Amino acid sequence: MIFRSTLAVLLLAVCGVVGANAEAPAVGDWPHWAGPHGDCTSDETGLLREWSSDGPRVLWRIPVTTGSNHPSVAGDDLCYAQLEDKELKDNRKTESVKCVDANTGREKWSYSYDVPPIWHVGWGELGPRATPTITDKYVYAVGTFGNAFCFDRKTGAIVWKQDFRKQSPYLDGSLKGNGNLEWKGFNGSLIPIGDKIPYFYWQGGNPAIPASAIPASIPVLSVVKGIENVTFARPSEIILETLATRPVAVLSGPSHAEEMGRGLPASVVVAGADDRFRVAVRDALNHGMFRVYTNPDAIGVEVAGALKNILGIAAGVCDGLSLGDNAKAAVLTRGLAEITRFGVNLGAQPSTFFGLAGVGDVITTCYSKFGRNRSVGERIRRGERLTDVLGGMLNVAEGVPTTQ
Repeated sequence: MIFRSTLAVLLLAVCGVVGANAEAPAVGDWPHWAGPHGDCTSDETGLLREWSSDGPRVLWRIPVTTGSNHPSVAGDDLCYAQLEDKELKDNRKTESVKCVDANTGREKWSYSYDVPPIWHVGWGELGPRATPTITDKYVYAVGTFGNAFCFDRKTGAIVWKQDFRKQSPYLDGSLKGNGNLEWKGFNGSLIPIGDKIPYFYWQGGNPAIPASAIPASIPVLSVVKGIENVTFARPSEIILETLATRPVAVLSGPSHAEEMGRGLPASVVVAGADDRFRVAVRDALNHGMFRVYTNPDAIGVEVAGALKNILGIAAGVCDGLSLGDNAKAAVLTRGLAEITRFGVNLGAQPSTFFGLAGVGDVITTCYSKFGRNRSVGERIRRGERLTDVLGGMLNVAEGVPTTQ
């Protein structure tokens, strides 16, 4: 699977910065995406956990379009952005950022701007996806096409604005005819960190970002699974090729988001040659129901994380054929043995494939109802064409390109 696109996302989150100021949120505020602490939790107490069968009393109501994002709330201000229903000349559209009184719904200020024809958005969604960020003095917002703004929180006056789309040579519309460069849009909120604002976009292609753009002292954590088709390079090798020598670690293991989002327990492994970086990642991510183990064998962890997806497809075919548990166990056991031999020939340690990144991830991939690759194999056996299966999926079945 090609990983240069994922790497581009990672790098631009570091490189694209503009001036900012931020203050600590007050208790009860939800001033940006994922809440005041960035982990979907709040220190506010006395919140209602239940109400009558007819629901809570509605204090006010505002009609919004289908292209609106999640609102942010701080003090008496509620801010959101949306795609307006009206259409302009040449099929252009209008997006807007609005601030209303959180107690009454009365509009305090609003700002609108034109955007290209909405069909340029490759992911099929409409309107801004990034939740605005409210600080003590400012409101930060970014639209689908990289129109970024800092507004005065009280008046709505523009403090500064940036066109992130024009700051990269890779963002020039839908780029038809090149599937790897299909424009996907900005979908990460602008959250000030000190005097900087990282920004995020989803973009395919093979951008050549110079190593000098990221200081050599900055380590990189890869959360990508797969192998690049043409070069057979692992994600960590692509990172080193692009950014030159620096500490690199990889995070992998059985961690379906559908369960982790519900707070269910999970364990993963972080692997890499740099002991200090591995331990730092482990200590930073260990939290409550989420435990991280360390392993120096990055090769084994990456090989296991990529090839187990092929086993997921095979497991789905077994399920579709109703071959039973015995046959499925045989396929997975012999498949894991083959993956182990493959990895050892590349320099991996055999024990890695019997840990979380190996047998652990194989179990979730091949038995879970959330397994995307298992679902692909099952649906193919039922007679569906692969192109139809992949075209109807919201997520990516990594095992399909990995088989190539």
